[in-house]
Amino acid sequence: MEINGKSINFLSYTSAKKSIQETVSAETLNSKADTNYLNYQYTDDSVKVFDVDSIGSTLSDKAIEKLCKKTLPELSPAAQASKLATTYKDLSPANITKIKEVIYALHNPDPETPDNPVYPPQGEKKSFISEFGDTETMFEYLHNINPAISKEYGITRSQLVALTQDDNWEDSNNDFFGSLNRIFDKLDKNGDAVLSYSEINTFIGEELGEDVLAYQSKVQNYTNQIQQEYHNLSNQEKLEFAIDKTREYLEASGMQEQLDALDRLLGMEDRWNSIKVGQIAIADLNKDGDSDWVTLGAYTPYTYQMSYEKDGKTYGISIFATDEDMDTDPETGVARKIDLGITLDISLLDKNWYELVNVLVHELTHATAYKYSAQDGSTDIVWDGVEQLYNLGYISDAEYNWYDENWSEDWTDAQIKRLYYLMSCAWGEYTAYQADADYLDSVAGDVYDKHLTTSADGADEKQVIIDHVNASYNVPGEPEEAYPDFKWWSYA
Repeated sequence: MEINGKSINFLSYTSAKKSIQETVSAETLNSKADTNYLNYQYTDDSVKVFDVDSIGSTLSDKAIEKLCKKTLPELSPAAQASKLATTYKDLSPANITKIKEVIYALHNPDPETPDNPVYPPQGEKKSFISEFGDTETMFEYLHNINPAISKEYGITRSQLVALTQDDNWEDSNNDFFGSLNRIFDKLDKNGDAVLSYSEINTFIGEELGEDVLAYQSKVQNYTNQIQQEYHNLSNQEKLEFAIDKTREYLEASGMQEQLDALDRLLGMEDRWNSIKVGQIAIADLNKDGDSDWVTLGAYTPYTYQMSYEKDGKTYGISIFATDEDMDTDPETGVARKIDLGITLDISLLDKNWYELVNVLVHELTHATAYKYSAQDGSTDIVWDGVEQLYNLGYISDAEYNWYDENWSEDWTDAQIKRLYYLMSCAWGEYTAYQADADYLDSVAGDVYDKHLTTSADGADEKQVIIDHVNASYNVPGEPEEAYPDFKWWSYA
């Protein structure tokens, strides 16, 4: 089947990890060869690779300091807190004292000589949060940010997730709110989806801990308890658990497009896998074992593919056709099982639960592709897709008004492809990586999961994503991943 000389094909977004020996030492895990990757796959035989994992770190000075319809004419698709090379308890008393002094000094400079901070007297407990020192003043601080948060009513999951997206505050305060959200279920003793004053105070006490590492150790202990509960589930139950956690996050963060995509897939049928919920399934994506890559997950729709020229570059763009499983190849007519929708690799079931959720959030961003097409196997564009672009802030008032005023007119191929390009970007790699970066922010990934590339400080996230897509998705001589001309990054 042809589309202006371009073929209709399967477009698969996959997550993968490069195989490494289990016996590799911690000291060797900093090399480029020992990293995790996400793969972007146009066809079954053509895989482009995206580095998303830099494993290993040491307790460096830096680590401490950071502690309608229109149709185109003639168209017919853990880590622990920074995975310390040495643990807090392994340090000498002198080094522990030094770390406490550095942490205290960073947040308590001498107002007279800010470049020459005064260290606290030995034995005195000091909070590592400069804005507040206990639960009482924490709620006063939060009430000033959001009057709906108070000591009397507590803080909801949604309110807490919103706080985790303040990258500058979180980055300068060791992802404090993300740490609370990471263990929300353990702190929420009565299960009402609200952290009360007493529940938070029971956890952090009158003071917010003696130092950063002690506080993070408490968080990690609860994280490990959640992980153990997850580990004890059956494979089917693990998938259901991950879907529930994904829904919690999407609802709390107001990601309605991904929520709609989730509900849509859950209402569909996966025909080829035994571990599944709707059209989200678990399978062995690496059964052939003939690659250096271990695929972790994929969203695979059937799409119409074409090229788009912009700013001197050739971008690959796609229009969604369907993601229903098939038993016959629509191009060749040959009978074969075609597994579309979202498939997550069975190896994720043995990893941390939030890694499975992270992959699912990423893939659900791709799975919003259906919102921009007629979903009838054609290349038609629906007006709802334009509305979606506008509501997300991906097109300006002027461009939206132009589409509105000229919707019934005949457009040129270039004008129609412009919309195809915008829509491809809306569910493409840049927006998907930003979505999973924001999820990792919500669980303090910058602190506890530095082996994941999108676990970067807010100011670094955009460039991290750009660099990796440029290095790993864009092959010379082939169409590049479409780079959005709208603000796709979340850092303000």
